[in-house]
Amino acid sequence: MAGPEERKPNRQSLEEMARMVGLDLTDEQLDKIAPDVDALVRNIAALKAIDFGETEPAFVYRPDPWAECPRLSND
Repeated sequence: MAGPEERKPNRQSLEEMARMVGLDLTDEQLDKIAPDVDALVRNIAALKAIDFGETEPAFVYRPDPWAECPRLSND
């Protein structure tokens, strides 16, 4: 499996990603964001490498959080 350094986006892929979200960036702008994109790729790879084992997520989705806290309701 390729390491984060091997997967870092090249100039062409940066241009394509920018275009996909509707941005027409200059060469100067692409040069400016390239280090940040590289850091983002490394950080995502580091997060994916964390082994949480059988740990359950710490959040719980509640469609109406006020329903469980009547003293804090908006009434």
